[in-house]
Amino acid sequence: MAEMIPDSIPKDASRGEKGLFAAFRDVLPDDFIVWHEPNATTSRPDFVILSATHGVLVVETKGWSKGMIKQADSKSVLIEWPSTNESPSRQQISDHPLEQAERYKYALMDKLKQESILLNSDPGHFGKLSFPLGRCAVMTGMRRKDIEQSDLLGPDLSAVFTDESILFAEDIEEWRDLTDRDVTRQFWDLFDSRAKFRFPPLTEDQIQTIRAVLNPSTQIRRVPATPASWNSPAPMPADATIIKTLDLQQEKAAKQMGEGHRVLSGVAGSGKTLILTARARWLAENSPDLRILITCYNVTLAAYIRSVVKDSSPINGSENSGSIEALHFHGWAKKISGSLPRYGENLSDDEVDDAISDKVLAALEANPALRYDAVLVDEAHIMHPSWFRALKAALRDPEDGSLLIVNDASQKLRRRKRFSWTSVGVRAQGRTRKLQKNYRNTKQVLTSAWQVLSRLADAEPDSDETFPVVTPEASERSGPPPRLIIAQQPQEIASLALTACTKELKQGQAAKDIALLYRYGTGRSAHRIRSLQQLAPSTLDGAELYWVTQDQATKQNYGAQNPGIRLLTTQSALGLEFKSVYLLWADDFDRALQDADSEKQLENLRELYVAMTRAQDQLTILCSASSALGSRLAESAEELGLEVVHA
Repeated sequence: MAEMIPDSIPKDASRGEKGLFAAFRDVLPDDFIVWHEPNATTSRPDFVILSATHGVLVVETKGWSKGMIKQADSKSVLIEWPSTNESPSRQQISDHPLEQAERYKYALMDKLKQESILLNSDPGHFGKLSFPLGRCAVMTGMRRKDIEQSDLLGPDLSAVFTDESILFAEDIEEWRDLTDRDVTRQFWDLFDSRAKFRFPPLTEDQIQTIRAVLNPSTQIRRVPATPASWNSPAPMPADATIIKTLDLQQEKAAKQMGEGHRVLSGVAGSGKTLILTARARWLAENSPDLRILITCYNVTLAAYIRSVVKDSSPINGSENSGSIEALHFHGWAKKISGSLPRYGENLSDDEVDDAISDKVLAALEANPALRYDAVLVDEAHIMHPSWFRALKAALRDPEDGSLLIVNDASQKLRRRKRFSWTSVGVRAQGRTRKLQKNYRNTKQVLTSAWQVLSRLADAEPDSDETFPVVTPEASERSGPPPRLIIAQQPQEIASLALTACTKELKQGQAAKDIALLYRYGTGRSAHRIRSLQQLAPSTLDGAELYWVTQDQATKQNYGAQNPGIRLLTTQSALGLEFKSVYLLWADDFDRALQDADSEKQLENLRELYVAMTRAQDQLTILCSASSALGSRLAESAEELGLEVVHA
């Protein structure tokens, strides 16, 4: 069964497209990927099929019956559409389906050729694609006998529709009785003779890059190619890069979310923010006039999302990011309301949060032009319940508009009163999805983090219907075990971390892929940050230290491409990820073991879990010898999968 993107075909697709979609899904082998109407170019083919061993095939399908064709040649076809209750019969000149597929093919070829990792570097074929790119047409409304039989009342179609790259209804029906080998042989026969040639199977990196070209909204980042990216004995181009994308399941989630209110619950590292961002970009690509809002609780995460949207490659030759706003909730609320009530001024936090929601609702009522076609909410588990009423009201169509709410109960860092989606007007019943697969962390990092969260808690959290706890599946990637570095004195921690960072930099790690996380940096803890900053220039050999959470301005201006090792709080790191993470002064989490309030204890442990799961490859926890948490972690190091280092 082939991988289909999206999972199901839209309701407004033609009957022929729906039948062909089902045939491709059920008949093609598991390693084939089929896209319905991918948006790589301004014009969209009905289907594009990718096989690592066969290449790429562009498919155009037509449901015309023979009686509808009034005139035809190799370039164009005159079609007569029958009358309906709404309209009389009409005639239309359409491109010949093979001609149409050919045009799509060359438009896609131009896009693919921009990626040197996909080009042939052999001298005789230099600059051409390293894999076949073919086209075909499927006439789902006609059978081969319709073409072969002469008809005195209609045109002779045999010369126009007899081609090695044209299939008819019975051809697709016969596929269902064939073996995988016979199906792939017939699939290969659809490539016209000009397109066929033998080639080494495409690498995973080449497949990801092709996927990124076919659906630009799935792009994550561009990175240098490695020898494993290349499939040819000829030298790989020196400037070759690959495009990392969402995986197939994430891509399906982004495209298949559907309209209306949707809730997505996922574990840390499951790609929730990536899916949310890809969903917004996909909506903008399909309808550039849409107004789209992405909002979250975290100022730094909002800034990061803005940078991702801004840095995205232009789609179809024009920027689409202008239709997407990314703001943290308070920033958005202030933008449309003018001012907000302040916390701590004779009102409880709940009362202030309710008042903010009321101000937003009043502003939206007074000025409907402020509303959006789609609203996407990240970090929903930290949001106040009343805010969801405001976010729903921010839709031009509050009841059926596109509202996507993303959450993870294991990262709920603030105590919020419980509520149901129904109580805040969100119609989520039957529209929820869970993501259990972790893509971010190695199995070593994920196992340690989950064990710390689940083993150190005195009590299991009560089940929460709105924000259910999702248990992560084991990661597929492996790496070194997380390190617990125990310093004799707290003041040694900054030096130990910076020295380890310098070693990573010398080994080729990019500075922007390293993060130093801390829990507290003001008041009595401010001297630690000052000491770290004073040590950094001499210890880091000239590498920059970028203090993300220095103030509100540095938070709001944070971006994925800012240079320097990141320095930020554990709470501001929520939603972000880095290849290597150093959790400084873990002593600050000692209260997670000492708090008599089990819910407060759990909040502390969740914050520790968030900090640990920011690390993609390497996690280092640093604490002093007097730390209660450090002692507990060291005692259980074997069970938690930690490597303990006494510095």
